Amino acid sequence: MTFKNKLSSQLHWAARSWTVCCRWAGARWLWLIGSLLLVILLFSLYCLAASPYSNDSFVESPFTTQYVNNQVILSKHFTPYIYRGWFFSTIGYLEQLVTDVWARLQSPKEPAGSVDSIAAAIYAQRFDPNKPYLISGDQFDGLYLRNLSVFYQDLLDRHTAITVTDWHNRQRIALQSLAYALVATQQLHYPVTTLLPISPRSVIALNFWNYPSDSMFSLFQLLQTLEADPATKQAVLKLQYDYGGGLTAAYQNYLTTVRDPETGLVRRNMHLSSARDAVQRQSSFYDNVILWKTEQLATALGFAHVSNTQLTALRNSILQRYWDRAQDHFVDDMAAGDQHSYSSDWLIVLPTGFLNPNDPTDLIKLVELSRYIDEQHLTQPLPIRYTAATNAPEDFFVHFFVGSYGNTAIWSYWGDEYIGLEEQLYQQTRQPIYAQHIQTALAAWGHVIVRDRGYPETLNAQGKMLETLFYESIRRNGWIVDYEAVKYDWDHLSTPG
Repeated sequence: MTFKNKLSSQLHWAARSWTVCCRWAGARWLWLIGSLLLVILLFSLYCLAASPYSNDSFVESPFTTQYVNNQVILSKHFTPYIYRGWFFSTIGYLEQLVTDVWARLQSPKEPAGSVDSIAAAIYAQRFDPNKPYLISGDQFDGLYLRNLSVFYQDLLDRHTAITVTDWHNRQRIALQSLAYALVATQQLHYPVTTLLPISPRSVIALNFWNYPSDSMFSLFQLLQTLEADPATKQAVLKLQYDYGGGLTAAYQNYLTTVRDPETGLVRRNMHLSSARDAVQRQSSFYDNVILWKTEQLATALGFAHVSNTQLTALRNSILQRYWDRAQDHFVDDMAAGDQHSYSSDWLIVLPTGFLNPNDPTDLIKLVELSRYIDEQHLTQPLPIRYTAATNAPEDFFVHFFVGSYGNTAIWSYWGDEYIGLEEQLYQQTRQPIYAQHIQTALAAWGHVIVRDRGYPETLNAQGKMLETLFYESIRRNGWIVDYEAVKYDWDHLSTPG
């Protein structure tokens, strides 16, 4: 065989070998890609079935309730098993990602209608005692502990209930949610931000995204509220007896983790997850107010013994450190370069009672804060943006998928708190400017509810639904009770006599 023929034969063999290899590699990649897609599909189906709000859910309720002779009777069926640790937290993150994307694809909304009809439909979904616990709505189908008191503070305001059945359902779902949280805390002995079902009788306990700032506050606040209700008092006292040990341990873990023993304030060398959970802050004003209120609630419920003198000293320390005398607002946090930073979650001072509008000194601060909000145009096009800034450091995941979430986004809950602020100022001063703010804000949010066929969690800075390629704001949001509460208050405040 000549060299030319030999070379030609080798080249032909090489070409055939390359073709076979390419076909084999192509088939292999197709197999790998197909397998990966199958795994993603199966995991997605599993995640949807792990939601108690799915039509095909496999999740069982550890507690159920009945309304008998003006009493809410709580029945326990089993103790859910708690999974924890980095592996299960990773599964939890992936599970939340799947539900986020699924909600984005289907974009659930209510039928077109009025504010009242949309609110009634959301009430029926969110306050259904056939579900194991309360959720905000849509993709957030785990038990987010802070929601029980932050965001859902007006759940048990009877003025916002539309029927007797609606009121009873609220009492029942609130009690079931508290029991669910306490039975998990009893096993954990520390607080978490979230409980996500993973099987019919087990849940993942994890944090989105850091150690929780407000879970202990939320549990104590709901415990106190339900204990004050004659219909739920006996059941709550039984829960406190059964699970008080775990709650005490979790509270002590919270204090040890969060509080600086030298200053009594929140540590500056850690990040906490709070209502503004995606933003990384150091010893924020919000977190310190929550610490003060948590200690107050723990003392009132018998889980701690903090004197009024100590609570007053802590409050004064917070006021002294965080009040910006130059700009007349509370400083957001103590991070370097944030000496004049602002965040609208300072409004937590109202539902916690940290500031009292009846106190002349506190009233002056509230008036100045309202003026600052006007000057910064934070209520335009409707209340209220978290901040005018766009550079707050956020968790990477949130920053990548929905960058404005904790920055320039408009939050409905804080918008309702702003309306409540203006109502308090109008009640104290009778200045027309506050009435104008209230009427404008209520009308604007009423328009949004009808336009978006729901009550959005968040809007973008232009007042439209907060949407990205992978994320859409909650639309069927149970926090609409807070809007209904401030609307009710204004109707009675503005009516002569």
